[in-house]
This record gives sequence, structure tokens and C-alpha cells, in this order.
Amino acid sequence: MTKPCQTTETHGRRMARKNVVYMFLLGWTIVSLGLFTYHLSKHTNMRVGAHSDHQENFQLSSVFEYKRTADDVTNIRKASVVGHVVSKPHVQRSPVPNIQQSCQNSTTLPNEDKKGTNAGLNKKSKSKQTNNYVGKIKNETRTVSNDAKIAHVNTRKSTKKSAKQVVINSFSKRIRENIQQRMLKYKRRSNEKRRPLPRADERLRTQNVYKHDLQYLKYMKCPTTLRHKMSRRPALKGKYVKDVPILLTREHVTDSEYNRLKVFRDMMGWKGSKFEVILKTMDLLKTSRNQYLFDDRLVNDKVVNGNCIRCAVVGNGGILNGSRMGREIDSHDYVFRTNVAITKGHEDDVGNKTSFYCFGMKTLSGAISGMKNKGFSAPPWNPKIRYVFLPEDDWAYRYIYAALTHGILPKGRKERYAKREPFVFPKPLVPEDIKIIHPDFCRYIDNSWLRSLKLRRVGRATTGAIMIFLALHTCDEVNAYGFMGDPNKFTFHYYDQNFTKSNGLTRVFWHDWDKENALWKLLIKEGIFHMYTRN
Repeated sequence: MTKPCQTTETHGRRMARKNVVYMFLLGWTIVSLGLFTYHLSKHTNMRVGAHSDHQENFQLSSVFEYKRTADDVTNIRKASVVGHVVSKPHVQRSPVPNIQQSCQNSTTLPNEDKKGTNAGLNKKSKSKQTNNYVGKIKNETRTVSNDAKIAHVNTRKSTKKSAKQVVINSFSKRIRENIQQRMLKYKRRSNEKRRPLPRADERLRTQNVYKHDLQYLKYMKCPTTLRHKMSRRPALKGKYVKDVPILLTREHVTDSEYNRLKVFRDMMGWKGSKFEVILKTMDLLKTSRNQYLFDDRLVNDKVVNGNCIRCAVVGNGGILNGSRMGREIDSHDYVFRTNVAITKGHEDDVGNKTSFYCFGMKTLSGAISGMKNKGFSAPPWNPKIRYVFLPEDDWAYRYIYAALTHGILPKGRKERYAKREPFVFPKPLVPEDIKIIHPDFCRYIDNSWLRSLKLRRVGRATTGAIMIFLALHTCDEVNAYGFMGDPNKFTFHYYDQNFTKSNGLTRVFWHDWDKENALWKLLIKEGIFHMYTRN
């Protein structure tokens, strides 16, 4: 029974000794910092004091010279009145011209004969005049001394500032050089950003070049497909491109394609992504299920003719709150959802079925970190769900590779103050669950349909808009829900408990909702698809 007590006592003594050592080190550090600060301030004060004493002695000597000059003039005037001849001592004149002029003028009385000193004048009147002039000289001397004191104070302040500046400059030379170098780099970058954009025709000629792909033939097995309607409408002429690639496959990853797409940013290209990362990720997605959206309809890896597909695209707009459209949404063959797709507790309004979940890595990471309090902590899951990735950078490719090879999930690139944290899917991913949108398809949506004049440099289509166009280019009938809600009547999201007003472009500056709403109205008018408007 004594051993545990001895062990506890020994451990306590060890901790006490450690605390004593830590306190000693802390005290030594504080004393060292204090001594360093003291010597630094002493060095600064010595430099300032030496310079200020020199200036003070100079100013006081000048004041004394002013007073000595005035006293000499007084003695000369008194000697001239009495009749004595006084030799004027050698005095260094003040550098102030006004005092010299007054002193020189005061040596001669008005109406005085230059040959005689006091002939024919009364002694009392002469002494009175002398006293008046002496009083004037004393007043001038007082004003000069006051001016000299003021100048001395100002000089002392400037001297302290200059001395401190000398010390600061001596200690911060390297810091100032680093700041100057950084400023030069910043100016160069800002100048590069301010360079004029290329001509509109040249820019569009490079951006409107897409890879010709035969994927569209797989989605034209239905006689009433939407592709026929979009190609025949005069209002949509020049917008619809039938052979643009939709899903990214292994055959698309080549050196020539990488060189073509590496100049486009975000999800519209491969700028900032490494070719090796994309290649090794797409090597894991070689199956026929990764090359066709509705892979559960394949028969012997082939698409069957005559199958017409009916799809529902569900947004997160507040227009669905209280709509009671859940049963109608679930009646479709496939249901597309995006971002914060909360269905639990809202089944009557938005349904419960999810076939395709579309997302960008950055958006989903931010949504999960900010919406956990509302019950959204992971992407939705069911046995038949497919995940549609919108790669904004190489984070999506690195994440897919790590998830399929059971490696460590990587973080996103550093943005603002921290890196994006990786999220975890409810079930382990397999290659058949993953679809990746081709960059040409995203750029085609932006160039042909949703090019914003307001947000030309930074804007892009919303994830919901990309999801609608994905359905329009793959499905044969499309119905959209949760879009075009009146901001004065409905909340921003259908799961918002409090009223949150949706105010278009001021909500998120990189999306042009006005442009998208105008396009939806045009497509509805042309009979391309239907949208729930709650009228």
C-alpha cells in the first residue's frame, strides 16, 4: 500500500521541480526583454539628448548675443549723454537682420549734430530721449528672446523626431527593403491585371472551341427528345451545340487536350491542375458506367432505343416552402439535386428521391461546415445515387483518387485564411458512383447561354443552372422546381425558418441571377421545359 503513495509523492515532487524551472526560465526571459528595452531606450535618448543640447546651446548663445548687443547700445547712449567717450567692445552680431538694423539706427539720436555730442541741448531732455530708446531696445530684445525660445522648442521637437527616425531607419533597413520589394511585386501584378483584354472576337474564337464528341447520340434514342426542339427553334439558333462533350472520360485526357484546356480557369478548364493528377484519376474511371449518365439503363453496356426519360431538377429556392410538390417530384424517373439538399422534414414540399447529386468541392465543403445546425452534415446517400462532380480545380481529382484508393483525403487550396476541409461521404465511393462534367460543357453553358455582361471577369453560372442544362442535354422531358422565386414573397431557401430576402446579384457577386431568370423565361416560352412558378 505504500508504493502507490511513494509514486504519487515522487511524481508531485517532479512536477514541482519542473514548475520551478519553468518559472525561472520565464523570469529570465522577462528580465532579458526588460534589459534589452532599457538599453534600446537609453541609446535612443542619448542620441536625442546630445543633438537637442547642441541645438539648445546654439539658441541660448544667440539670445545672449541679442541681450549683449542691446546692453552695449545702452551704454553707448549713456556715455554720449554724459560726454564720455566709450570704446565699443567687439561683439559678434546676431544673424537676425531686424535687430542689427534697430541697434545700428539707435546709436544716433534724431536732430543730433554729428560734430558735437551735447552742445546746445538740455541734459534732462537728452536723458529722457535716451531712456525712451533704451526701453524700445529692451522690448525688441524681449520679443527676440521669446521668438528664440519658440524656435528652440520647435527645433528640439524636430530634433527628437529626426533622432528617433535615425534609430528606426538603422534597425528597420531590411524590413523596409522587403516591403519595397513586395510593393514592386504587387504593382507588377496589378499592372498585369489591368492589361487590356483581348478583342472580343479573338477571345470568343478561343473560348468557343470545343471538342467534337459523339456522346449526344446516346441521348437521342427517344423520338420526342429535347435536342430536336432546341435545334429547331429560331430563337435558340446559334446557342445550341449538339456535339459538345458532357461527361469527362479517359479518352479525353491527352497532351493536346490538356494544352488546350489549361488556359481556362475554374470548372471551365484545367488551369492550375496538373496533367499527372488528372490522368491517374481518370485511369480509375474507365468503365462504361462513367461514360453514360443513366448507367442503370444500359443493357450489355449499350443504350436501348425507344426509352424516353423524364427528369425533375430540384433547386433550393424558398418557392418550394409549403408547395406540397413532393409527390410530383418523386414521380419522375430521375431527380437532380444540388448543394444543401435537405429532404428530411420537407418531404411533402421537395420529395425524398435523389438520383443525381451535383456539386462543386468548394461549395459543398462550405455548405457542410456552415449548415450542420440545420441537419446537413454530409452529402445525401441512397443505394442508387450518383455523384456528379464539377471540378473547380485539381482538388476534385485529388479527392476522387484518394477516396477510390482509400488514401488520406486531401484539403483544398488555401483561400483567404484557411484551407478547405475535406468532407466524408456516407458510404465509400466506388468508380460506378462518380460522374465528372467535362470542362467544355461548363464553358459552353457560359459562352452560349449565360454570358453575363455585368460579371464578365469573375462570374459563372450557378450550380443549379448547370444542373438544368445537364438535364436538358440528356433527358427527354424536364420539369424544374425551386427556381425563379419572388424575393418579396419567399425566403432564399425552402428550409429557412426565418424570412431571408433574396436580392439577386447583391447576394453572391459571381452569379447573375437576373440573366438566368431571363433565360428560363425564354426557354419556357419556347416550350423546351416546364418550371414550377406557384401561380
